[in-house]
Amino acid sequence: MSFEGEHSVRLWRVIYLNILLVISVALSSCSSIANAQSPEPTSTPEPEENGPTFIKITNNGIKEAIVRIIGTSYTDDLDQNKLSLSQCFKDQFISVWAPGNYIKTISCDGNSPVEYVVTLDPIDINSGAIYSWAPAASSCLQCHIQAPDHDEYNEWHNSGHANVFQDRYFESMYSGRNIRTGAIGKQTTWGLSSDGKVRLQPSDISAADYTGPGFRLDYPNEYGNCAFCHVPTAVDMSRANINLNNFFPSPGGVIGEGITCDICHKVIGVTLDDNGYPYADQPGILSFQYPSFNLNNPRISFGPLPSYITKNEPNHANGCFPIYSESSFCAACHYGRFHGVLIYSSYSEWMRSPYSKKKIDAEGNKKKENPGYRSCQDCHMLSPEQIGNSLPSQREACSAVNESFNNFNHNMMLINGVSLIKDAAKLEVKLEGGENTNSIKITVKVTNIKAGHNFPTDSPLRHLILVVEAKDEQGNLLPQADGEKIPVWGGVGVDPNVTGMTNYGGMPGKIFANLLVDIDTNISPTAAYWNPIKLAMANPAKGTDSDTRLKPNKTDESNYTFTLPARGEAYITLKLVYRYAFIDLARQKGWYRPDFDAALKECPPIDVKQPETWECP
Repeated sequence: MSFEGEHSVRLWRVIYLNILLVISVALSSCSSIANAQSPEPTSTPEPEENGPTFIKITNNGIKEAIVRIIGTSYTDDLDQNKLSLSQCFKDQFISVWAPGNYIKTISCDGNSPVEYVVTLDPIDINSGAIYSWAPAASSCLQCHIQAPDHDEYNEWHNSGHANVFQDRYFESMYSGRNIRTGAIGKQTTWGLSSDGKVRLQPSDISAADYTGPGFRLDYPNEYGNCAFCHVPTAVDMSRANINLNNFFPSPGGVIGEGITCDICHKVIGVTLDDNGYPYADQPGILSFQYPSFNLNNPRISFGPLPSYITKNEPNHANGCFPIYSESSFCAACHYGRFHGVLIYSSYSEWMRSPYSKKKIDAEGNKKKENPGYRSCQDCHMLSPEQIGNSLPSQREACSAVNESFNNFNHNMMLINGVSLIKDAAKLEVKLEGGENTNSIKITVKVTNIKAGHNFPTDSPLRHLILVVEAKDEQGNLLPQADGEKIPVWGGVGVDPNVTGMTNYGGMPGKIFANLLVDIDTNISPTAAYWNPIKLAMANPAKGTDSDTRLKPNKTDESNYTFTLPARGEAYITLKLVYRYAFIDLARQKGWYRPDFDAALKECPPIDVKQPETWECP
């Protein structure tokens, strides 16, 4: 037994006993089951010198357990076939957990030595039907709005998960609506070809009146499978497709909360195939494994922690499951194919990256834990604790050695007020060529240094625009003599102020995107990936691929030549613009989605008489 001072966090030990069960992690805990009685302490017949606290678990078949005095650095020990702790003082709590059971939290009576007899309540892990989901606004708000340490509600509330209906982007793609004008486009017309029935372009609609693609415009008699990821609480026990037009613009209640807390914190596992990917016919919530629930039970939540106390909710039952620190938790909605083409691919991109390797080679053909391993949660649900070179086992859920990672940001993309997009890529530039004072040739390198998947990822609407600007002292753009130029779909023509985007088409630079072609209409880039599609310009035989997004830790290189002014100085600025959607689509839909500078590099001036001396650190 040992004590190293209260309020510090220390390693938990797993106690292997023939009669003990491994206890599951939970987000919060008090008693495990409604009206359950706390176990009564009994005097220990043989007091020990250090005055230990003994925990005896009565359940048969339990082989290991985690026990801890909450809020202290007391640690457990093995003594006479029981769980043993140092002295537990009055007003403190002991948390006991074993896999497959709810967490049991009991009050200390302050006596020493003392033995607490504990019976854990098992979780019915047999798969249960989807049930009536609890709204976050009424069920989670009270205890999870305690800034700064436990402000999960506000973090989630400001996330994309919570704003499926509020920002209306999803609605406009599903229904075909322009959210600024309220107009809905015409239904798709169909024709016949040698290959069968094909969609035709709406030839009688002017560009000004076109509201862009819409799933229900193409398929007015079908509902699609969008609800399984975007509106999972609308999925009833039949698990059937749902007409989401019935919920727009906002249904309110738990359905209006989008991907709400209950959807994730009832999960005990994810169904995957032998290769570790979701089945094509089980998107989103259909891949989640939920236990059987008795609706008369108390409030139930599962999470990554094996001990937590919620003093104000004595009827809140909690459990812990390892899935909460696994990237496979995210696979259900972040891996998806349409017509055989992989569209949502952040999970598979991560799987192919070095970040997904928990074990790496060591000496003697052995494996060791990889300190460079990062799960989705490690990056998108950061803890105040710095990950550094911590090992996977030190961060995983329900782990006896996870001593520090126990408070997680629920915004997913905004951490401490800074977007994860910011500086996810690095810009570099250097001079190429000799002493030609009439022009300067530069090489630009763009490297994905932080994203454990392609950058950008998932929705093929997202793309990055590399903008290379060369100006004279008066701010005039220098002529581009050679090098790549941004294609027209980077923005030309119409005043872009409506969208918050800038016209970059024709400027020096390039776009990193996953380009798709609509097979029926030959539109590219297309956003209607629910239709038959293919990758643009893909030719595996020649090694070409229309997916030019930045892969993890990979560098893209491009060259640009500019004509220098006759006198004075010249200035080179590089920026990597993150764009959420194609600018033409944003105009059709009435979206205001401002560009975001993911990276920016402003170089020192170039002396046009000695350009060969120029460097941009």
